[in-house]
Amino acid sequence: MYENTLKKAKLFAIVNLVLFLATLGVNYLGSSGFFNGQSQADISDQYLTLISPAPFTFSIWGVIYSLVLIPLVYLLIKRKNRISASRSC
Repeated sequence: MYENTLKKAKLFAIVNLVLFLATLGVNYLGSSGFFNGQSQADISDQYLTLISPAPFTFSIWGVIYSLVLIPLVYLLIKRKNRISASRSC
């Protein structure tokens, strides 16, 4: 039964990591203009607004993705520790 739980935890950690990397990939492709042939800067230049955030404002996404990555790495490390502990028993 414990082995089954370890397999589920391993699958959960790997699926989450794959989906995280897929999210990063889709976001990169979207911002580079892969999907519609226009980058985010091109689209922003087409529609003038009175108020626009400074470019550095979007650096918050680096913080957000880092905070999402930390638990994913923790899940993978925790899983490896559990596998090592179960083998030593």
